Amino acid sequence: MIRGEFDPSDPYPKPWVRVLVSLDGISPIWREVRFLLGTGAARTCLHPRDALALGVPRRSLLGRSTRVKPPIILTSVGGTTEYYGTPATYAFETTTGNLHVVHREILVAKATQTNAALPALLGWDLLRDFHLTMHQDTGSIELEPLAPNIVQVPGTP
Repeated sequence: MIRGEFDPSDPYPKPWVRVLVSLDGISPIWREVRFLLGTGAARTCLHPRDALALGVPRRSLLGRSTRVKPPIILTSVGGTTEYYGTPATYAFETTTGNLHVVHREILVAKATQTNAALPALLGWDLLRDFHLTMHQDTGSIELEPLAPNIVQVPGTP
């Protein structure tokens, strides 16, 4: 089981989950990213703040690096933006202290004034692999992997 939470400080609490992420081929850095569960988002994506923390070069966010694949154009609450797909590894910490590991693509947004402060979104490309239960009354979220890929963390039972 993977736990998330509703932000109680928000007048309209939103569902969040923390995930360790590494961008394969860009940086060996593992960082915890706080993802908004984007139940209206088809794809999982990073916006500039989190992308920089994960080691994406600033020039890439400005569209100045060479890319193999063309951008994907998406329209959402942040407006229309170019996104670039890159392989990523996601490690969800379970309640037993182990990690549920998923290898998928993540979309990284080209930086704009409107998306600079947007959160990372966990979209249906990943959410479809979980049974999702949200309890707004208790402020808890549970993600149960449909096909667990558990990696034991050293030092855990």
